[in-house]
Amino acid sequence: LAFGANNAKLTKLYGRDFMRGTRCWVDGVATSAEEKFASSPKLVASKHTTKAFMHGWSKSISDSEGGGSNVEEDYSGLIWVEDLNAALQAKRIARGKETSER
Repeated sequence: LAFGANNAKLTKLYGRDFMRGTRCWVDGVATSAEEKFASSPKLVASKHTTKAFMHGWSKSISDSEGGGSNVEEDYSGLIWVEDLNAALQAKRIARGKETSER
């Protein structure tokens, strides 16, 4: 996608690849986001929940593909997928096969 293209989506321009390529998340955006969460009077989540969210989000950016065997990696794959409904359906089918094999 070219910057300024008529149909360019911001999530494509400033998404996971952008954060990885520029290292902006690691080099300061993560810290800034954590500070905003900590100082927000409107935040209803606990500090523990917020910390877990930030950890998961950071991991989803740094994971190469996601889709691994642990829950964190599975969520990472879902966060950045282009078609969430199709990915969820594939997970349901895989889980059904796993369950029937037991």
